[in-house]
Amino acid sequence: MEPGREGEGGGLARGLSAQAEQFSHVTLDRPLLYKPGIWGRIRGTLLTPAKLVLRKLMRWYVEPAFAQQRDFNASALIALEQLGERVDALAAEVSSRERSARETL
Repeated sequence: MEPGREGEGGGLARGLSAQAEQFSHVTLDRPLLYKPGIWGRIRGTLLTPAKLVLRKLMRWYVEPAFAQQRDFNASALIALEQLGERVDALAAEVSSRERSARETL
């Protein structure tokens, strides 16, 4: 492994981990979106009360699935973090063995 590359990979992994954590929380409380244009905005405004009522009526059905998804996402993030740490440890070990082999030669 080249000097300086270890830090690059670690920074990339941290950035991806932060992005994964940002999107891992699944929830029903999302902003109501409108289609583009004036007609989309009018249609969206007219449908907002119905969407809010439907959200409340569906919450009992959807929320348990979202809870399971959040648990899965958290477990997957933990597993990926542990795998990343293991890979970093193995890369450091390979690097040290490579250095000692070069010194021996």
